[in-house]
Amino acid sequence: MLLTTLQFDEDNEEKLALRQISPFDAYDVLNGKPKFFRNKRRRSGIYKMIGPDRGGRMLSIVIRPTGVAGVWQPVTGWLSTRAEIRAYKR
Repeated sequence: MLLTTLQFDEDNEEKLALRQISPFDAYDVLNGKPKFFRNKRRRSGIYKMIGPDRGGRMLSIVIRPTGVAGVWQPVTGWLSTRAEIRAYKR
């Protein structure tokens, strides 16, 4: 999986903002040391990108491909659950 940048639009920025996550926070995760996990079946995103933002919060960002190599679109995100944090630390 090649992921070099994230693509934002009004819809996904709004969904993230509802959970106090900005595009900058999502980029913090991407540019840090994220780990990627398959998302649940029949969900809108293929993978969950999990990692810390610059402030130390552990975030889970659901992403899907855009059709452009290396460009993925965040679908939604949240503060990582305990189970997600455990999976990240393994």
